[in-house]
Amino acid sequence: MIMIAKETNVIIDDSKLTAVAQQIIRNVTALSESYLSARPQDKTTIIKNLKESYIHECQEAGHKVSIDVYIEHIEECIGWDWVKPDQK
Repeated sequence: MIMIAKETNVIIDDSKLTAVAQQIIRNVTALSESYLSARPQDKTTIIKNLKESYIHECQEAGHKVSIDVYIEHIEECIGWDWVKPDQK
């Protein structure tokens, strides 16, 4: 269980975070394409990066952020390249 908003006592477990990350991937075409063509270990990294970022956004907001708001914020601010593993 991960506390994502202390002020409102919002807690989310890892399986729900994974579901959130998978929903984000389905809703963002660029991520869907990268995820589908990624190696298994890279898929794990993509999910991990999205979960960590989502937790950060919720903690910054002080409440659970909707997936649509999260996607819109990331697209406007930094884009999605950071989610993908380093290409070597």
